[in-house]
Amino acid sequence: MGQTLGERLAAARRAAFVGREAERALFDEWIRAADPDAAVLYVHGPAGVGKSTLLARFADTAAEAGVPTIRLDIRDLPPVREALSAALAPALGPRGRRPLVLIDTYEMLDDDTDAWVRGHLLPTLPADTRVVLAGQRPPSTAWRTDPGWSALLRAVPLGNLDADECRAFLEARRIDSRTLPDVLSSTHGHPLALTLAAEVIAGGGSAAHLSPDVIATLLDRLLAAVPSAAHRRALEASAQVRALDEALLAAMLDQVDVGETFRWLRGLPFMEMVDAGLAPHDLVRDALDADLRWRDPARQRDLRSRARAHFLAGLDGADRIRQARIVLDLMYLHQDFRLFLGAGAPQVGDGLRLDHLSREDAPAVIAAVRRHEGEESAALAGHWVGARPDAWHVVRGSDGVVHGFLCALPVAADGVPVRNDGVPVGVDAVDDPSRPDAGDPAVAAAVREVAASAPLREPERALLFRFWMSVEGYQSVSPVQSLLAAHLARTLLLTPGLAISLLAVADPDLWADFCRYADHRRIPGADFTVGGWTYAVFGHDWRAVPPAAWLALLAGREVSGATAPTEPDPTLSTRAAVLSRQDFADAVRRALRDLTRPDRLRGSPLLGTWVVLARTGLQSPVRERVAALQDVLREAVAGLRGNPADERLYRVLHRAYLAPAPSLERAAEALGLPSSTFRRYLAAGVARVVEILWEREVVPDGRQ
Repeated sequence: MGQTLGERLAAARRAAFVGREAERALFDEWIRAADPDAAVLYVHGPAGVGKSTLLARFADTAAEAGVPTIRLDIRDLPPVREALSAALAPALGPRGRRPLVLIDTYEMLDDDTDAWVRGHLLPTLPADTRVVLAGQRPPSTAWRTDPGWSALLRAVPLGNLDADECRAFLEARRIDSRTLPDVLSSTHGHPLALTLAAEVIAGGGSAAHLSPDVIATLLDRLLAAVPSAAHRRALEASAQVRALDEALLAAMLDQVDVGETFRWLRGLPFMEMVDAGLAPHDLVRDALDADLRWRDPARQRDLRSRARAHFLAGLDGADRIRQARIVLDLMYLHQDFRLFLGAGAPQVGDGLRLDHLSREDAPAVIAAVRRHEGEESAALAGHWVGARPDAWHVVRGSDGVVHGFLCALPVAADGVPVRNDGVPVGVDAVDDPSRPDAGDPAVAAAVREVAASAPLREPERALLFRFWMSVEGYQSVSPVQSLLAAHLARTLLLTPGLAISLLAVADPDLWADFCRYADHRRIPGADFTVGGWTYAVFGHDWRAVPPAAWLALLAGREVSGATAPTEPDPTLSTRAAVLSRQDFADAVRRALRDLTRPDRLRGSPLLGTWVVLARTGLQSPVRERVAALQDVLREAVAGLRGNPADERLYRVLHRAYLAPAPSLERAAEALGLPSSTFRRYLAAGVARVVEILWEREVVPDGRQ
């Protein structure tokens, strides 16, 4: 008799099956063993991950081993226990070669029926029966805590396919394997998504992104049992953040009690428990995010805005570890940063943690620099490890091994790197002990560029991120780089007095988009060459766009998608002005003379400085800034009252500028002072006002 269509169909399915080598090897050994330790294999994984397909391959393997198979799908049985008992009746028949029992979609059984299967049905089967259960959820607590079943059951989690398996999948379907990077980016190796993507490509579509129809199909499969619209909103919230805890969910949904909803999320098969809460599998996250962005972009913006406010509120008073996590969470809200960090940002399970550099770490750090940047760079790294150990942070594994590191050298107003105790470093310079830059071309270039283009004003500081790399992957994207990026961002946001940050990169093309999005501009004047390789430098002036404004800028880019760097705005609505002390003093003198002429103050450089912006904000119109500048000047002058040493200066300033006489001569006469004395007091009074306002400018209350 010829082959049936069903047999041809089964053969085609077997030919198309790829991957799952470890699971198939485990099953092959288990089904052939005379007395295996486990009586039940419990295969679990999210919808579409390939559980049913794997069970079909298990059935083929059992047939090859001469083991009869009883295969059940809970979806095909009436929802009564008798139906399940009847389906398993052959396993209870006369003793012979005991069958393999395969039960699919086990998650459809309610808790009571699951307890009956565990406590009654399976124990009645002969001892040599082999059982495979397959469902979306892992074994329940009752399976895992029962003294008997905990010894006889083995859980087999089923994840996505790896890159090699995905390549084989595409080749089996005669899809050009050159599409693999785009396919992986869109599907994360999820078998159902791979199948749908292959259909799109075979039909002439792009592999770069899954189409809305494909996303809808995935969501229908993955979210088939969402109880209500409120639960769906909670799912959507989980896709917007790096990790979701109960407090964050309450903030994003604007609800007080979300305990039940959070427990429901935790029980979903595609939810993972990570260091800071729950996170959906990558494919689910992407599908939910893309669907919400297409269906209700305003709601997506609202969810992210609420999450951002929750994170920012948590920064105050948080310890160093908590601050680093919050910064990582803030970065993850932005799509470009999310692509960099990856949905698999490092968790406790990776065994990676950020730590201070220890003396024992020095050889590993120097060896990594030597490996990736050469001997000359390694010698410089060795110098800074010895001279500035406090400038280094390392990423180490659970075994203490260094997997990556970052060195942030602070630069003082005079360009000399300093230690925490204020003592200049570099006295044991690599090639010239007299040079404060320690003979390091990177530091020398940074000092020159800062002095020429963005002079620091005491007590401002600049930070040069001199060395940063993963031991294995150098400056490429990786979980190690995610931790380093979080530490870098935390440093930028929380370092007091930070004015300029400079980041040296070996491959500017790789990092250009990321730096542009993060408002870090190319600074060619700070580029440097070491060991024959030229490093590019990107930088940000935190006096012009301080942390709070920077976060607001990124929030705007998140909505608009714009990544062009901000430019100085003649209306002074987007960036603060950074004036030298002399320019600031000159501007204060002119503003005092024009204090009662708001039309003239409209052109004052002080409108863009922090003495004004601390009151009005970066987005304020010019008329509000003019009024604020007038108030600032009047208050600074009034502040001289009550101090005997400054009282006469106040009276002179009041007559000259607050309630001005027609001329300085008339003002001097009104105070009974010689003109020369009046002018001397006036100059001293202006100098005191400049001093008061300058202190507010360089250490403002509103900059953070």
